[in-house]
Amino acid sequence: MESLRMIGQRMKKSPDCMTFQQFLCIATPLERMHHRNAAQLPCVHERRDKVESAVRHWETPLVAVADNLRSAFNVGSVLRTAECLGVRKVYLCGYTPLPTDDSTSPIARASLGTESAVEWEWRRNTTEVMLELSKAGYHVVALETKEAWNEVKNMSACKNLSLFEFDFMNPVALILGNERHGLNPKVLTGCSTCLTIPVAGRKESLNVATAFAIVAGEAARQHLAGSKKISRFVR
Repeated sequence: MESLRMIGQRMKKSPDCMTFQQFLCIATPLERMHHRNAAQLPCVHERRDKVESAVRHWETPLVAVADNLRSAFNVGSVLRTAECLGVRKVYLCGYTPLPTDDSTSPIARASLGTESAVEWEWRRNTTEVMLELSKAGYHVVALETKEAWNEVKNMSACKNLSLFEFDFMNPVALILGNERHGLNPKVLTGCSTCLTIPVAGRKESLNVATAFAIVAGEAARQHLAGSKKISRFVR
């Protein structure tokens, strides 16, 4: 590992000798052998710092509400997606893991430093957040499977729509459920709409962070198309 630090220092003095990607081709197999994480290396920390000073080019009227997620890596991925795709804010509710100052934590490793560049807030009760956002003019929307919606459709006015039928131009609060159990029926019935992502395979659900990225991407696409803005998202 000491040799990797020396290589990292040489990269800073003479970046032409090796690209960051080439360095990782060397560092990643070695750090796995030594059960160390590449995020602990100084040169990687410097790369993360660039994220913290980045300026947001645009913002969508979308906030995310994570209801009792269990995976810190999923939380990190959600925060990274939120930073990249202009999500306004992320609420981390219940026992959802929270970011810390530890740059080697699972959240920091998955978010690659974006946890410090995204506005987030911990709240104990998801339904209270939903009520506040609804009063503030947000359309409260669940991201769930059609099967989960079928179980509650007779208990509420919550309607089911495909992601690609939904209009993201107005403020939207997207509710994300637990990886294993999905959204609590009480939470789901408090939503006005249940969004589903069309899938072609046997498995009808996606990883929560992956599903969120798809929805945030669609929201960003609509926002950029509607506002005629040019950004790094559209090449």
